[in-house]
Amino acid sequence: MLRWLFVLIVALLIYFPGLGQEFEFSNPVSVGPSINSGTEESSPLLSVDGKTLYFSRAFDPRNVGGEVTGMDIWVSKKDVYGRWGVATNAGPSWNNKGTNAVIGVRDNNTAVYLLNSYKNKSGIAFSKFTSNEWSDPEIISIPGLGLSNYVGYYVNPSFTVLLISMNRKDSHGEEDLYVCTKDSTGSWSRPQNLGPTINTKGFEISPFLSPDGQRIYFASNGHPGQGDADIYYSDRLYGSWQTWTSPRSIGDNINSPSFDAYFSIYGDSVAYFSSNRNGGLADIYTARAALNDNVFDKEKKYLTPDEVAALIGSNIDPNIKFNKNSFEMTAAQNELLFYIVNKIITQTSIKIQLNIRQGETQDFTAERMKAVADKLKSLGITASRIDQSTARALKTRSGDEDVVKMIFFR
Repeated sequence: MLRWLFVLIVALLIYFPGLGQEFEFSNPVSVGPSINSGTEESSPLLSVDGKTLYFSRAFDPRNVGGEVTGMDIWVSKKDVYGRWGVATNAGPSWNNKGTNAVIGVRDNNTAVYLLNSYKNKSGIAFSKFTSNEWSDPEIISIPGLGLSNYVGYYVNPSFTVLLISMNRKDSHGEEDLYVCTKDSTGSWSRPQNLGPTINTKGFEISPFLSPDGQRIYFASNGHPGQGDADIYYSDRLYGSWQTWTSPRSIGDNINSPSFDAYFSIYGDSVAYFSSNRNGGLADIYTARAALNDNVFDKEKKYLTPDEVAALIGSNIDPNIKFNKNSFEMTAAQNELLFYIVNKIITQTSIKIQLNIRQGETQDFTAERMKAVADKLKSLGITASRIDQSTARALKTRSGDEDVVKMIFFR
C-alpha cells in the first residue's frame, strides 16, 4: 500500500510539475532609498532582462497629477554594478491624474502594458519602444472590462493571459480574481471567475502568473494568514482556470502582520513585493528565492537560507551534481562533502535530508543517493543524522542537471 502511495505521489508530481516546486526565501530587504521614499511605493514589475524596475508611487508632489490624485508610474534602472539607480517619473505620456501602473512587460522588452485612461478611452493600453523612445499608449479592446470596478491587472509576457482583480455580481465576496485569455484569432474572452478555491468572502488582489502559466500568486485577507493581507500561491490543475490546489502561504519570511501584496518572482531566484511592515506607507522589498523540488516534512525544522549560509558559507552550494549516466563522485565533490562535514560535524543537532532531482534520465537514483550517504558516513556523520526517507526521483525540465540535494534541518 505504501509503495503504491509513493508511486502515486511521484506520478502526480511529474504530471503536475508545479506541485513539487516550493521556494525558500531569504529575509526580505528594502530595495533601498533610490526607489523607496517617504511616499507609497507598490506594484513592482521587473523587465525581462532584469535591468529595469517599474513601480507605482502615490502622494508624491512630483506626480503628474500632483500629490493627492492617483498614482504615477516610476522607473529605476540598474547601473553597471547591479545597483538600482534613482527612480524617475515616467512622464506625462504614461501618467495622468488617475491611477497609473505597468501591468505587464512584453517578453522581448519591446512593449509594456499600462492601466488607465488614454485619449479619452478607459482600459488597458500598450506602449511600444521604437526609435529609442516609448510610443503614446494605445487602448486594447477587451470585452466586459471597465475601470469602475478596477483593483488590479496582470498581463503575462506573451500577452495571451490577463488576470484581473475586481468586484462584480458573480464575485464570492469583495474583490475576486478573474481571467481573460486570447484565442488564435487574437480575440479576448470575457472575464471568467477563478472559482471558490481561490476566491473568498474577503478580497483577492495583485495577481501574478508564473512564466509557465501554471501557478498564480496573489494577496488576500480571506485565507488563513497573519496580517491585513498575506501573499499566497496556488497551482492550476487539468489545464483549467477554475480548478486549483488549495492556496498556500508564501511563508513567514515574506508575509508579516501588516499589508503584504504585489508579489512577483523572476528566474526562480529573486522576488519583489510591496509591504507596510515598517509602519506608515508601503515600500518595495526584495528577497532571494531558492527552488526546492520536494515537499518538505512539516514536522522538521528546516534551516533558512540565511542559517545555511552562516553554517557552511554563503558561496557554498550544498548540492552534488552528477554527470549524466554516472553515479561516481568526483574528487571535487568529495572535497565539497569533506568541507561541509567539517562545518557541521560537532553540531550534532544539525541533520541532513537527501533529496534527488533527476534531469533527462531517472537511472542510478539509488546509487547516487547511496554514494552521497556513504561518503557522509565515512567522514563521520552518523546514520541517524542522514535522512533519505523523503527521497524522490523527479523528472523535471529537459536539460536540468542530475542533483542530490542536501537540505539541513534540526
